[in-house]
Amino acid sequence: IGHDYAFEAVPMPFDALLKQSGAIWICEREKKSRMLASEDLAQCFQKVCDSGVKTLTIWVGGPNGLSSSQMNQIQSHLLWSFGPMTLPHELASVVAAEQVYRAISILKNHPYHFGH
Repeated sequence: IGHDYAFEAVPMPFDALLKQSGAIWICEREKKSRMLASEDLAQCFQKVCDSGVKTLTIWVGGPNGLSSSQMNQIQSHLLWSFGPMTLPHELASVVAAEQVYRAISILKNHPYHFGH
C-alpha cells in the first residue's frame, strides 16, 4: 500500500455518518456484526484501498447500540465487533484506531504486528 494515512477523531452523530463519502466501518456490538482477526481486518482494509476510496470513516457505536432503522440504513457497510464485551466509548475508539494501524502494518509487512 503506497498511501498516506491520517487519523482524526471527530464525534459524529449517526445521521451525519450516513452523509460521509467513502467507506464506512461501524464498530458495534450487534448480532450482525463480524468479529475479525487482525489479518482479516487488514484484508478488508486492502479492499477499501484497492477500490479507490479516499476516505474511510470508522464509527464507534454508543452504549445503547443501533436501532433497527439505523441497522437497515447501514447494511452495505462493514459491521465490525470487538466481541461480546462492553467497552467504554473512548477505549473502543482507541482499540479501533490501533487495529487499523495494525492492519496497515500487516499489509506493509511492518514488524509492529509480528512483534506483538
